[in-house]
Amino acid sequence: MNIKVDVNITAPELTASINNFTKMLNDVLNLKAGSGFTYDTEQTEVQKIEQVNATTKSKKILQKKEEKRITLEEVRAKLVSLSQNGKQAEVKALIQKFGGTKLSDIPKEKYPELLEKVEVL
Repeated sequence: MNIKVDVNITAPELTASINNFTKMLNDVLNLKAGSGFTYDTEQTEVQKIEQVNATTKSKKILQKKEEKRITLEEVRAKLVSLSQNGKQAEVKALIQKFGGTKLSDIPKEKYPELLEKVEVL
């Protein structure tokens, strides 16, 4: 028995299902090589799209992090504003919580987290 099946699908979400079905059909019928029936073992279109989407998402996250580099001056301005509004003790405690006795003791990479805490005050 010779069976030849050609499938051309433009809907990526169905590609994985069709490939799984053809593999199952191949296994069930125990078709021998050369019968005209083939199963594409390469990466499915859905997998390729998912990989591209994941890569794109990672790049966007990195870009946002790079765009949001917070300067010492920005943090200082926020802390000065809090201090002027009567929250000197809270500002001092926050700086100490981040391991410093003054703002310049705090590493730059902790500025975003520090600003998040400032917003809560």
